[in-house]
Order: sequence, then C-alpha cells, then structure tokens
Amino acid sequence: MSGEVNFACATCGAGMLLPIDAAGRTARCPRCESVAHLAAPTQTTAALERCAHCGSRALFVQRDFNRKLGFAIVVLAALVAVPTWGISLVVAALVDLALYRALPRISVCYECDAIHRGVEVNPQHGAFDHAVAEEFKEEKSKRQVAIQRWLRERGGHT
Repeated sequence: MSGEVNFACATCGAGMLLPIDAAGRTARCPRCESVAHLAAPTQTTAALERCAHCGSRALFVQRDFNRKLGFAIVVLAALVAVPTWGISLVVAALVDLALYRALPRISVCYECDAIHRGVEVNPQHGAFDHAVAEEFKEEKSKRQVAIQRWLRERGGHT
C-alpha cells in the first residue's frame, strides 16, 4: 500500500511524516529523537482499515484542505463584499465548491489525529462525527492527566 501517515510525536509534538509501508516498525522523531512505534500492518484490502500510527479503527474522512486558507478566503470575500455588491461572496462560494471537488479525500484518526494521505478511502469510514470526537477527546484528556501525575510522582518534568 502506498501513501503516507502524518502524526505528532508523543513526546514533543513535532510533526512526523512516514510512508504507510513503515507500519509495524519504529521511527525516531527528528526534533527530540524519541522513538515512535507504528502499528503493525493489518490490511486485508486496498482500503485503509486501521490507523497506521496507533492501530485504531476509528477513522473519519475529509477533504485535504488547509482550514486556515479556507478561513482567509471567506474573510477576504467578506471584507470586499460591500464594494463588490456581494459578488465576492459568490466567487468565494464557487472557489470553495471547485476546491471541494478537486481536492483528494484523506482519512484522519479520531484517537491520535494521524492523517493518512495517498491511500484508498474506506467506504465504512464516514464524515467527522462530533459525538465520537468528544469521546476520544475525553479519553485523551484522562491519559494526559495520568501521565502528568506519573511524571510528578517520579520527579520528572512536565
């Protein structure tokens, strides 16, 4: 399976980009040199079944679009809406539609936020679901609190 997975280092938060074919191995963070363990490959089909980073089956699909750029387009269109009699808003909507149709779909992991590009999207993975994301957010928060407590007890730094 070709493609790549983009995820954050668990120690320092630096972005790591690895080929999905590296699943099942370890990689070193370019910033802090800590070791990241990738999930063992379990693919039985061409479509992505599990996260290549953490192994979770909880994935959602979205378009590969930079949200900051999208926000900038809307803000620019709103700023010039009065002088252009609102035509800029129509143009922004058309640009958004064109980008939506042109950009590829990616799979994102609810559990570790890893982004999978260049792989076939699994039809079983739907769009982003706020309820599912909230469940994983609560679990992440509990894990972070437990890690911080453990570090304090051992005299480590947070």
